[in-house]
Amino acid sequence: MWVRRAPDRGDDAAPGLIRDLDADEARTRLTGASTARAIPDSPGADAEPERTLATGAGIARVVPDGCTDLLWRRGALEIAGPDTAHREVPLEPGELIVGVRLRPGAARPLLGAVPATAVTNAQPGLRELWGEAALRLSDAVSGQREPWRIAATLAEALMARCDAHAPDRVALAVAEALDRPRPPAVASLAWELGYSERHLRRRVKASTGYGPKTLEQILRFRRTLEAASRMAPASTGIASSESVGAAAIGSASAVVSGGAPAGAVDPGDVLASVASRTGSSAPDWNRIAAEQGYADQAHLSRQVRRWSGVSPRALAAQTD
Repeated sequence: MWVRRAPDRGDDAAPGLIRDLDADEARTRLTGASTARAIPDSPGADAEPERTLATGAGIARVVPDGCTDLLWRRGALEIAGPDTAHREVPLEPGELIVGVRLRPGAARPLLGAVPATAVTNAQPGLRELWGEAALRLSDAVSGQREPWRIAATLAEALMARCDAHAPDRVALAVAEALDRPRPPAVASLAWELGYSERHLRRRVKASTGYGPKTLEQILRFRRTLEAASRMAPASTGIASSESVGAAAIGSASAVVSGGAPAGAVDPGDVLASVASRTGSSAPDWNRIAAEQGYADQAHLSRQVRRWSGVSPRALAAQTD
């Protein structure tokens, strides 16, 4: 089950996209640092989980969501880089995974000078990038029992690196601008930010692991799953923002137990909840397609298949 677990010439050229922040707000807004509720009475704020599909006992299919994660799993610290395709992850029964997530464009505190493209579709050990500092962090969390304390320790370690490795404010602004049903063209963003289109594409790719067009598609796919989730009644107990979570960077931090990778949400639960409310076996994909900026339902179906590996109908059938 889920335990709930963006200054330079471009900045001046785009006051509508990038604004000055005081020191405290910069740490919270640009890195997205927050604390989500992990257990009753722990410090908390809403958290947003990574997307997965259940494919069978002991297997979870992780689908792209644009984020980069720092994970504590099986006694080791790992980096889960941005994905460009779905992948299946084997899980042990009752396995616990604690993760701190960095929203699209905010990976620098974790990756440092290494571009996000270097960890795309990869899950290297943290020591490969942090060296001895990774060993010290591992020692700090290995003796802790409460998942939310582990996540808080991971988040604090990332926050401590923000001065030396601050997120790229331009990449964050672009990611935010693209995360809407009808986003501006990349050429328009480049003009407003004061960069050449080529330079902006290169900068976004280094910070997110994707070119702007791919990032836009992944963000839209993520919103599509969220739209299905919002159709569900609050009483269904879906483990999302009403559930428990942990310290976070970016959009969320997640703590997971009982067979799901960090940040995972099971669309089967989402779709089952939709069915219980509507009496249907599937969400209203026509409505979702219109609201999220797809050309039509066929376009939505192609994109869902691309990122999840299954069609919307097959996705809904998993609830049967």
